[in-house]
Amino acid sequence: MTLDHTPECILFSMPQVSDRATSTMQIGEVAKLTALTVDAIRFYERRALLPKAPRTAGRFRLYTNSDVARLGFIGRCKAWVSP
Repeated sequence: MTLDHTPECILFSMPQVSDRATSTMQIGEVAKLTALTVDAIRFYERRALLPKAPRTAGRFRLYTNSDVARLGFIGRCKAWVSP
């Protein structure tokens, strides 16, 4: 397989993650930041588009800014593919 540049080929760059990459947030905050539903985020995790999030002692998922950037990329790809 080769990667050819064609007029319909669009490359998206991943946004740079801030120096707070180690800060964590729960799924509700990530949903607000990405305009995705909590169920969509869980779906992407089940489909391995997003790495499994570590959990707190209370079993809450914890996400980083890197995860938010990845979800933004997934959303842009989905918008590009969907009519």
